Amino acid sequence: MRTSVGLVLILLLVGLPLAELYAFGLAGQAIGLGWTVLLTIATAVIGVSIVRLQGRDLVLRIRAAADRGEPLIGDVLEGLLLALSGVCLFLPGLLTDAVGFVLLIPGLRRLLIAWGVGSMVNAMIVRTETGAGPDPRGHDPRFHDPRFHGRPHGHGSDDIIDLEPDAVRYGDDDSGRNGDRR
Repeated sequence: MRTSVGLVLILLLVGLPLAELYAFGLAGQAIGLGWTVLLTIATAVIGVSIVRLQGRDLVLRIRAAADRGEPLIGDVLEGLLLALSGVCLFLPGLLTDAVGFVLLIPGLRRLLIAWGVGSMVNAMIVRTETGAGPDPRGHDPRFHDPRFHGRPHGHGSDDIIDLEPDAVRYGDDDSGRNGDRR
């Protein structure tokens, strides 16, 4: 299902502040106005401090991975989520603070990255295998097109061999870099 960017912006610019005010009012009724203001300030200070510590560690990890020649995309994406956490914690509000603190959990950030990358890869596979993806209503034409025989992947032919990446060997050194394909 696709949403327009304008609708998302309106929800963020209007809906989020209204939700924050509502949450602030509820917290104020439950624990008092002074404690609510103190909680909001404390979460911002503590959260931004934690973001700085985790950010420094992440930068060191990225530098070490770059020195070893390893891919950086996972760490860079984790850095983006950490930056988003910092923004959420810096903004005044209990809901954004909650989102910010959730994004401070490294394992959850990695899980979100894996889910997001997996979703993008699946979307690319749909578009490259069929030339189209789900329509704006979320209906996938591959399930209704007789060429695909109700199968979600492939073009309905039986001469496609689907292998796992570890089932393919390249050369004798198992590194896959010598170009000798067997």
